[in-house]
Amino acid sequence: MKDLNGITVQVQSIEDQRWNVIATCKGSESSLRPLVILAHMDTVPVEGTWSQQPFGAEISDGRLYGRGACDMKSGLASALVAFKNVVQQSQPKRDLYLAITVDEEGPFMKGAVALVEEKVIPTNAELLVTEPTSNTIAVAHKGTIWYELLITGKSAHGGHAVVGIDAGHVAAESIIQLKKNVANLPYDHERFGKPTLSVGTINGERRRIWWWVCTNRIGFSLSRSDDTRRSR
Repeated sequence: MKDLNGITVQVQSIEDQRWNVIATCKGSESSLRPLVILAHMDTVPVEGTWSQQPFGAEISDGRLYGRGACDMKSGLASALVAFKNVVQQSQPKRDLYLAITVDEEGPFMKGAVALVEEKVIPTNAELLVTEPTSNTIAVAHKGTIWYELLITGKSAHGGHAVVGIDAGHVAAESIIQLKKNVANLPYDHERFGKPTLSVGTINGERRRIWWWVCTNRIGFSLSRSDDTRRSR
């Protein structure tokens, strides 16, 4: 990218050994909204049994196989080529950014958050995200809130369990009630419908007490008038 005329390249540190990379090409008309081509470079871990090497990038029957080939090395390659082709032809009318982030697959999307919080890209920019969507153009998606629910019980002998507190039972009842509460929230987006709650992980352990940890995710569809906040 540094070899392209008129391009500035910034490396943004996110955490140890992880960086965002941002390339910028100034446009000829500053009154126009900037355009950001956004892609991420991380993938989910390798799991299960592969018929090809997950990092081999092998081509079979016209298809390339590898961890993240679809999500989203292909989108990343497309973003790089598109940005390069545009800036090589002529100066674009609007400011053009290429933002390549880390931690998209993580729960907090630290790379994308840092772009906004550190004002690396303009807040009025339009985004072109090369995330795979089965060749269907998507214009928006639900936001999410992640949280942990910790329930502490009280141990008791099985013959006199009435004096104890069964954390697993409390966790089960709490999840059912939470799902009901989320279903009754006063949100009903015309495109995405009502909020949903997904319980991803439940862990229990016995020490001197019983306790359960539930990791949950709520998907919200927020209207334009909503005051949207991010919470870790």
